[in-house]
Amino acid sequence: MRLIRLALGQFNPTVGDIGGNTDKMLEFISQAREEQADIIAFPELAITGYPPEDLLFKKQFLLDSKKHLQRIVKESGNTTVVVGAPEFIEGEPFHLGATNYPDQLNGRIYNSAVVASNGQIVNIYRKIFLPNYGVFDEQR
Repeated sequence: MRLIRLALGQFNPTVGDIGGNTDKMLEFISQAREEQADIIAFPELAITGYPPEDLLFKKQFLLDSKKHLQRIVKESGNTTVVVGAPEFIEGEPFHLGATNYPDQLNGRIYNSAVVASNGQIVNIYRKIFLPNYGVFDEQR
């Protein structure tokens, strides 16, 4: 039986600091590779920090998140990386209620876990059972 070496990239991501959070994760990935980890897992929405709340309604925030996710995917190498990131799907129906967000793209946002290996996204899990109380105002 082959053992799997798992690393945890445990840190407290700063809400809105996409570049800083990504830099920290890239350091963890490098360290995991040095330690010969097969997999490294990061927290939910580690790229954006949690909870990103209304930042998710800003087009540029979503585009920046995607750009930095691509950096992580590119650096995954032979270590499988599991990272939490917002995922924007263009063209899917997205209801914002009565609030008007003029810079919002036409589409739907998911709280996703992205699995990357060898410089490619190999799987994506979209969280579908969303809590809707207190800080967990995710259904909107």
